Amino acid sequence: MTLQHSKSIRTFCLCGILFAAGFTFQAAAALKNLRVEYMRNPIGIDATNPRFSWEMDDAETGKCQTAYQITLLAADKTTEVWTSGKIASDVSLGVNCDGATLSPSTRYFW
Repeated sequence: MTLQHSKSIRTFCLCGILFAAGFTFQAAAALKNLRVEYMRNPIGIDATNPRFSWEMDDAETGKCQTAYQITLLAADKTTEVWTSGKIASDVSLGVNCDGATLSPSTRYFW
């Protein structure tokens, strides 16, 4: 299976990640260094439940992740294969794709 990300999908996934700035929530920060099984745009992986990781990039000091939502899409970039739902967590390293049945030799986007 192949797991990749694209700018349009990255923007979509960013909507699911909320960042705290004082007492208000904003989604102004960008995500960078998106990885699956610790690799960027892997051509193939053998993990049945791959792990996702990302970094937050924001010029403003003090912002931090308070929640995330990962959506896994089929090769057509419109068919949802799996979603984590909104998870209240600051974790952004090694987040498991639990519950999705992924097929071998298949391209996925997140």
